[in-house]
Amino acid sequence: AAMKSSRGSGRVARRVVSGLPIGPVPSQEAKYAGHEPDADTALMAALVLGSVGPVGAQEGQAMPGVINTKCRRSTDLRGSLAKMTVGLGFKNKGKEPVSDYYFALPKALADNLVSMNITGAGKKPMEFVPAPGVDGGGGAVHYKVLLGAPVPPKSDAVDLQVYMMFTNVMTPKPPAVAQGERQLVVFRESHYWLTPYPTTVMYSEVLVAGDVEEYSKQDPTEKKGKTIIYGPYNDVPAYAYSPSMVHFAHDRAFVTATSSSRQITVSPWWSEVRVREDVFVRHSGAALKGAFNRAEYQTKPKTSARSAAASLTALLPREAKGFYYRDDLGNVSTSFVTKNAAHSVMTLRPRYPLFGGWTASFTVGYTLPLSAAASFSEGRFRLSLPLGVSLEDVAADLHSVSVTLPEGAHDIKVEALPKGYEEARSASRAFLDLAPRTTLTLSARGVPPGGGGGGG
Repeated sequence: AAMKSSRGSGRVARRVVSGLPIGPVPSQEAKYAGHEPDADTALMAALVLGSVGPVGAQEGQAMPGVINTKCRRSTDLRGSLAKMTVGLGFKNKGKEPVSDYYFALPKALADNLVSMNITGAGKKPMEFVPAPGVDGGGGAVHYKVLLGAPVPPKSDAVDLQVYMMFTNVMTPKPPAVAQGERQLVVFRESHYWLTPYPTTVMYSEVLVAGDVEEYSKQDPTEKKGKTIIYGPYNDVPAYAYSPSMVHFAHDRAFVTATSSSRQITVSPWWSEVRVREDVFVRHSGAALKGAFNRAEYQTKPKTSARSAAASLTALLPREAKGFYYRDDLGNVSTSFVTKNAAHSVMTLRPRYPLFGGWTASFTVGYTLPLSAAASFSEGRFRLSLPLGVSLEDVAADLHSVSVTLPEGAHDIKVEALPKGYEEARSASRAFLDLAPRTTLTLSARGVPPGGGGGGG
């Protein structure tokens, strides 16, 4: 009931220059709670609004006649990664069947996208591909959803769910804090979902982790505790864009693996699989202002290092054993392992807490019984191992997995490889090898925690 509004109250104003629509501007009710738009927000608006226009008349353009009947977007900023869910409904108002559906992301989000999944009716997975042939201007990145069966004109609405995960989209503000101060971050986006189609009604909500310092308003706007609700906005034109901002307290550590490399060696002679992971991490949150006071940290760990990463958690195969944890100085003894129904949970405590701007590198290793990773059926061996980043809630800018197979392995195939991974092969010899060993290297950029799936 709190989100109901008269149909006219949420209409979007649209600006026209030289006869070309270049996107909406905030209505007179649009304002910022507690402050005026800063230079970064103004620049972002200029970059996006200055050139956003209708879809170009070229191959790959959005199918005319499509209209979004609804759009409900939820952005969850309570963790170290931003998670966005968009529920869409659309109809074909044109005269021809529609086989594809298009949507767009602002470049600032698209550049930091680490995971995307789209489902249709009954949570059926939908295929999607980049759509570089679509030009909405402003650097927007477009995607095309392959609908499978064409949607005929005047048919019932088709529902889609888009699930996305982003890294490095919450910026610390101020950029540096003292050891005992709380970390504040700002998230900038748009009050509207960026779409090449007009939308009948649109809602957005933003869930934050802590106290809200300030936030933008585009009426109707409502704040309920740690949730900000925008809309409903009615009759929103295509490519509507109005800069939004939320500034709030966030005590989570923003840890990203700048690189993560896993080396897997299959040893049939010892009936085991040896795994080694080399990880470089960085805390991208608010930098530490002044010197680190270890005495204060030891006596007041909860208040003197609110957003520091005191430990990291690695989710490893449950059958793993023979664990080790090392850094450049040698073995690190401040770690322990527990097991649950699905994983061996290894808690890693670095030699020092990781504050904003600080980096660390370390190596984690373990072994697996060959029977836990390999099987034999119909004359072929099958090796199944986790592919993604093992650190919990940590995405990787660059992630690679190298698998060295036993000598003589041939007719090698990789199955269930997630999108974005590249495959390379090389040959090497170990001591006393009579034949070369094949090493498969699978690499990707922007990999989410868990890697979006496994490989076989």
